[in-house]
This record gives sequence, structure tokens and C-alpha cells, in this order.
Amino acid sequence: MFPKLIVLLCLGLLVLGLPVAAQDGAMITSWTCPEGLGGASLNWFNWTTYEAENTLPDFQALCGLEDEIRDYMGSNEDLIARLRQGNPGYNIVVPTGNFIPQMVREGLLEPIDLSKIPNFENVSEFLQFPAYDADADNKYSVPYQWGTIGVGYNKEAVGKEITSWEDVWSYDGNVAWLEDLRNMLGIALNLLGFDPNSTNPDEIAAARDYL
Repeated sequence: MFPKLIVLLCLGLLVLGLPVAAQDGAMITSWTCPEGLGGASLNWFNWTTYEAENTLPDFQALCGLEDEIRDYMGSNEDLIARLRQGNPGYNIVVPTGNFIPQMVREGLLEPIDLSKIPNFENVSEFLQFPAYDADADNKYSVPYQWGTIGVGYNKEAVGKEITSWEDVWSYDGNVAWLEDLRNMLGIALNLLGFDPNSTNPDEIAAARDYL
């Protein structure tokens, strides 16, 4: 039987050794390789483009780790489907935060021992205890990246500036939507005046119909 996941990273911000600006503008430079990692393997399942070319090589060199598996997922559903079949040896996976409760319920994750993650103190305070974690104390996850949704377009091809979602809906040409159910429904719910995190079936149906 394959082992369950040992540790999980999800959306947020994790400092991995390079100086970055803290919330008060100060530079964070303190970084420590956790004890006992020398000679261990780092098996990683992440999204494409979610790491710099030197992120993992630098981490492995600093901590004396070996890289055995490095896979990339196309969706959260792909990740969960693979882990349901048995974890092939991943130490770290990077789902979107709102998928963590489901993964916890299905027993796909192991609890994290924060005492073994000294660099957790470098995570921005407002991201340390996210609402999506099963018990709001980072028992199963720590933040890795944080972001938001926007619109990308070629101004010359479109012929004007895009200043609203209505400009997107009314554009007379090809438009690609983000393949993310929660974000697209959230946009529609917000435009209809509802809570973007609504669980009201009627409001969700209205957002679906709007889209």
C-alpha cells in the first residue's frame, strides 16, 4: 500500500530562502533547513508554472535532498483521482485551498507537525491560518502561493480597453474562460449581488444561468 501524503502545500505564500518584503516593508532573510532532511527524497506534485526553474534545485542543494518524482497536474480533480488510486510516493502536493476539506475527509492527507517547519514563521500572518483548513490551525496544509483572478487581453486585437466583466461578455470574438468552477461561479454571484461564496442553491443556479 502506498503511504498517505506526508505534507501538503496550498495557495498562499511560502518563503524559500530568498529575501522578500514583509508586511511592514522589512526584508525577511532568515531561513533554516529543517532538521533531519539530509539524504531524504523530495517527491513533488504541483501545477505547471508554479515554481521558478531554481526553486526545487536550490532547496535540494541547501538541504541535501534527492529529487525522485516531479509531476505536474492539470486540475484539482486530476490530483484527487490520482491519490484515490494510492499515493505513488508524493511528499508534497499543491491543490487549491478549497479542495483540502474533501481530501481530509477522504483520508488522502497526513497531519503536519509545524514544529518541524521552522520557516512557517516567515509566512505572512494573514495567510497563516486559512479558513479552508479543516480545523483552522494548519493541521493539513501550509500556504505556498496566493493570487487573484483577472482578465488578460491584447489591446490591439480587441481594439479597446477592457474595464468591466460586461466588456468580456459582450466582446465579439473568442473568449477563453478559466477552467475553475468556484472562481467563475464566484464572479457571476458577485455580479448578481450575491455572496461569491454562497451555498444557496437558488443563487448558484442564477449564477449558472447568468454565465
